[in-house]
Amino acid sequence: MHEKSTLEKVFQHVFAYANSAVLLTLMKTGIFDSLHKGDKTIKELAEENNVKADVLARILRYGEFLDLVEKRNGAYTLKDVGRMFVRGVPWSMAGGAYLLGSESFYRTMFHLDYSLKTGKPAFDHVHGVPLFEYMTQVEPELGKIFNSWMTEMTKRMAPAIVESYNFSPYATVCDIGGGEGHLLKVVLLQNPHLKGILYDLEPIVQNHVLQEPELEGRYEIRPGNFFESVPEADVLILKKIIHDWDDEKSEIILKNCRKVMDDRSRLLIIDQVGNDTSGFDALFFDIHMLVMNGGKERTKEEFEHLFEKAGLQLIRIYKAPMEINIIEAGVL
Repeated sequence: MHEKSTLEKVFQHVFAYANSAVLLTLMKTGIFDSLHKGDKTIKELAEENNVKADVLARILRYGEFLDLVEKRNGAYTLKDVGRMFVRGVPWSMAGGAYLLGSESFYRTMFHLDYSLKTGKPAFDHVHGVPLFEYMTQVEPELGKIFNSWMTEMTKRMAPAIVESYNFSPYATVCDIGGGEGHLLKVVLLQNPHLKGILYDLEPIVQNHVLQEPELEGRYEIRPGNFFESVPEADVLILKKIIHDWDDEKSEIILKNCRKVMDDRSRLLIIDQVGNDTSGFDALFFDIHMLVMNGGKERTKEEFEHLFEKAGLQLIRIYKAPMEINIIEAGVL
């Protein structure tokens, strides 16, 4: 007979999907938003959010187990973990939860066995089209959530990146796949001597955020596809790009970077650097990238191998705040 603690762990592993369901339900129905304003009873929460009080009591009981809420003197209060899922608060994780908990993403993860057997992304198998095509053409609302979350994460990461890397020796910088330009904006504002290039697909760069008086005349907007070519600059930045793709596609991107680099150029890849003792987030995103788009979170050795195939070499890995890794590469 197994010990109770072992059985509890088994149940928690098998039924862990209920954790996400409870979390998303409390977000979608507005319960977290209500509790963010102050402690409330079940009756008050049910009336305010038009839900069934008896069912809400059961869900909040589970939420208390997850350390999202706490019951005090007949009313519920939002705990620190739960507060992270309130929309609009500093460092909110609501956008990421909506994205990763969406039906399209969630269903894909349950087809991990397809990726295990084939080495291919399960998303294409489940939905019939690749991830980025799906978010553009099939479910554009999901694409909006994705772009919004990527923008939010970039805004959070940008100051740490700029504080951790010395751009002073260089004259030009290009953010490849740089979205609306939030990272490039911070880089340029903090380095007045630099000129910048924002490079991404046409519909994305049209909404750039570089129209600042301090940046007038210091940037170019270049629409394009990094699988075809990239602009020339002293520093090329690939933030959260390489981990999206398998080695074959990543090699294409890196070779395009190599074509415009010389001995003085630098390529900065901002990604996870995994190892055998990686934390939960790195382990999760490694599997997540696999099933979604065939990508991966790479180790230092895997980056070195990938660089060598593209005619590059790893120079240094900078450890920035927020567990950000800046992987600096130059030409071989």
